[in-house]
Amino acid sequence: FIKNSETINFDAIGLSFIQNGNILQIIRNSFKNKVLVSKIENLYGLNNASEISKNSDLVMIDRGDLLAEIGANNLYKSICEISNQAIINNKPLIMATENLESMQKRLQPSKSEIIALEHSINLGTDIIMLSDETATSPFFMNTLEWLYDFLNK
Repeated sequence: FIKNSETINFDAIGLSFIQNGNILQIIRNSFKNKVLVSKIENLYGLNNASEISKNSDLVMIDRGDLLAEIGANNLYKSICEISNQAIINNKPLIMATENLESMQKRLQPSKSEIIALEHSINLGTDIIMLSDETATSPFFMNTLEWLYDFLNK
């Protein structure tokens, strides 16, 4: 893959299921001028969140995959820990998975989504990632406009 990628013009690499900083150092050596976005989404990544944050340019929390890997009882404290490591290492944080899921079929988000969105921001989130809310919904423009207004207030 690395050899094939030399012919493609790209700025960043999104890396799923990163489990430690070693792989990031290897990738960094091959792609010195590329932005590395590391998704922390399992127990190994969680246990090495500090090391991953140090070696990444951006950190992404994929709450859906993380939940599936560590269980519901550990999700909240895990999100807080990863967020804290991103802040300590001065790395931008992306919060992903179901941020405004109800807006796939509604013009307004649920109260729970609004509170969760604000809480993500309070945890230090710099970037809110949307998925199905904009990729598959006929209301995608409404969702983008709502989020834009919310973040600007």
